[in-house]
Amino acid sequence: MKTASNQNVVTEQLSRLHALIPHLTRAIKGLADENRLRILLVLAGSRKSVGQIVEAVELSQPLVSHHLKGLKIGGLVQVRREGPFIFYEPAGPQIIDVLKSLADLIAEQRAADNAY
Repeated sequence: MKTASNQNVVTEQLSRLHALIPHLTRAIKGLADENRLRILLVLAGSRKSVGQIVEAVELSQPLVSHHLKGLKIGGLVQVRREGPFIFYEPAGPQIIDVLKSLADLIAEQRAADNAY
């Protein structure tokens, strides 16, 4: 049985999510591309320059830059400038955790679907 306190917590969490819908939409749009997901996974290990990302994902530099811009708009990566060099990294470890959780959910659903 839910207590009034638990219901208040859930209501507050839903209100917070509702207020963040525009930001969530931008983040989800940023994730809605296979190349962007590949770039995020490359960045999961450590920050990388555009050249390092290009080499890792085997895409052209202009295409990688385009996708990095989309990830930045979505708030999914942050940029660090060190002298003449620019490095990209996930905006926080939670981003990779979300991807792992989503991958786990999909794997579980696929396993359940294949069980029938």
